Amino acid sequence: MLPSKGNKHVDRVPRKQSPSPEQIRQQVDQVMDRWQSYPSFGALLDDLMRANGLGYRELAQVLNTHGRRSPAESTISQYRSADLEPSYAFIEDLLATNALHLDPNRIQAADGERPAGDQRIALFAAAGLIEVTPDSIREWNREVLARYSRLTEAPLAGGSPAWSELMAKLLSFHLQGGRKSLSQIAREEVRDDSGDHLFIDPARLRQLLDSNRVIPSDRERLALAHYAGLDHEQIRDIEARIAAGTMPLVRRRHHRDLSDALNSILEKLAAQEISTIQLAALCNQQVVPGGAPISQPDLSIWRHGKHLPTLEKLRVLAAGLERFGPSRLTNPVTANEIERLVIAAGYSTRDLTDSTHEIIARIDNESHIKKLLKALRTAVDVALGHDATARVHMWETPGVTYPTAEQVRELLRHYNDAIRQNGFMPLGDEEIEKVAQVAEREYASWHQRSHAEKLTERKPRDRRRPPSPSLAGTAPQR
Repeated sequence: MLPSKGNKHVDRVPRKQSPSPEQIRQQVDQVMDRWQSYPSFGALLDDLMRANGLGYRELAQVLNTHGRRSPAESTISQYRSADLEPSYAFIEDLLATNALHLDPNRIQAADGERPAGDQRIALFAAAGLIEVTPDSIREWNREVLARYSRLTEAPLAGGSPAWSELMAKLLSFHLQGGRKSLSQIAREEVRDDSGDHLFIDPARLRQLLDSNRVIPSDRERLALAHYAGLDHEQIRDIEARIAAGTMPLVRRRHHRDLSDALNSILEKLAAQEISTIQLAALCNQQVVPGGAPISQPDLSIWRHGKHLPTLEKLRVLAAGLERFGPSRLTNPVTANEIERLVIAAGYSTRDLTDSTHEIIARIDNESHIKKLLKALRTAVDVALGHDATARVHMWETPGVTYPTAEQVRELLRHYNDAIRQNGFMPLGDEEIEKVAQVAEREYASWHQRSHAEKLTERKPRDRRRPPSPSLAGTAPQR
């Protein structure tokens, strides 16, 4: 029986009480104590925000209240979902405001003999960063130079790392998470040996660190060494190595296998009076399904190992090289040389000629929709290249999102228009359905996964890690 309206003793459901500051602190400490178990910074931030009862707007307001440079709510959302790595400034702001209620005694900055607090170090590390301080700069420089010395004591097949590689590695510590940019360093920070400001054009600085041809001047080398925080003894050691010829000034080629394979062919052609301009012109005369025109500058970029060719351009290059066989040259370009070039570019010879029909015929229980969609987009009878929509690229990216079966059917019907325009046989209903079934299976699997599992797949290989002093992979950040 329901009580009357006048009954003053009606039982009421008590309101859920907000956790006390001490309860929040305990939950936050528990999260931080297991920070290394989280698959990404986004998963850690998600639990910290939940422990504090904070949404994107509330966190942004807390940061703004303290006069910090709060990112937009959408940016915080991307940090939390691991779609975007956090900036260095964001970690600084979280610590300066203590917006997430970490233990104040455990987020103290290093001061003299007192080391930085463990939660401070952990928050930077979870974001794939190391805090930049005078002590950490000195330690970074010591370790990088020690690694360099060990490499020169046991020389690599490709030779010792160059000055440009060493300087790119030293400066990478200052560039973490957008803390600085190369443009900022070039315009504001670089001073020469006498302490006078040295203007270096930002484009020039990028070339100094990321080129295998641009030679730094003495003044430029010393200015960058001072900015990196090297001491006089370290600078003298580097300059002595350069003077002795044991430290080359310019970096090795990025894509060495491609560079070696292409240069071998180009040198063979040059010996028979065929220039890169003539090669490019001949390649573009070929009618190549799914191909894109190439230019002499393309060949120059590839031969110096700066970039890899797209599949569309590689098709045209391979077709052109096939014209320089035994019937045309005394010393012909062989099928093995072309295959070596294709593999060095990151493809197989089958990729050059595969049609959508052949790709779909190979579908089995191990097929994955993301790799399958990329293969179909670049197939010889579609070849949309980089002109495809942003939505398609999102479906091809690990994690992020998965298309439904109907979205895939719609996409393949769109591909059929391109296939017809290119003069090929369009996909049949059964073929479209075969791809849609792969999409349906993986779409269902994706939505059954936990938030943590989804974040793990989104960043399977490229999750940002704290910078390493190893000299492998020293291209500077932008």
